[in-house]
Amino acid sequence: MLVQASGLVKQYPRIRALDQVSLEIKEGEVFGLFGPNGAGKTTCLRVLSGLTQPDQGSATVCGVDVRAAPNEVRRELGILIDIPFPYEEVTVRRYLSFFAEMAGVPRPDIPAKVEWTMSLLGVTPHAESRIGKLSMGERQRTELARVMLSTARMLFLDEPSSSRATTSSRARRSSTGTPSCTWGGSSPSGRRAN
Repeated sequence: MLVQASGLVKQYPRIRALDQVSLEIKEGEVFGLFGPNGAGKTTCLRVLSGLTQPDQGSATVCGVDVRAAPNEVRRELGILIDIPFPYEEVTVRRYLSFFAEMAGVPRPDIPAKVEWTMSLLGVTPHAESRIGKLSMGERQRTELARVMLSTARMLFLDEPSSSRATTSSRARRSSTGTPSCTWGGSSPSGRRAN
């Protein structure tokens, strides 16, 4: 199992975001968390990626305990969580090249890998554009490209369907037989996921 979680609980002052969540995700599996805003999807991804500690329960990701070794867990993951874009003055190509190097892609391979990823996600026409000048959909595709450049065994994508372009890109990524993918997103029906 790539992910095993049992009895995860996360309590915030006014709400219990996770209430005895248990799940298993196998190698090669695409797994989704669906539910309305506030259902705990992002909290679950944050706990599983070691960014937030659970109040109760246990979880391992890629065989690593999320409580005992959160930094090691994050080395195994490509994480796309809705965050501000602090690199607005950097071009798309430079941004992706920087993160490819940080992810451990060998330097001689970076230009080709960045070009391939930009092409796959339709980002190539914006390669020399500053991130701050991109539309939200273009920024989301750029962020997805960043995650795909990682050498991670597993991808955690939060709200990937908030952009049609990102959704189609995710589908293309999964068809290439690359890392397992987990995501959180609102269900079309707006009902809480069980």
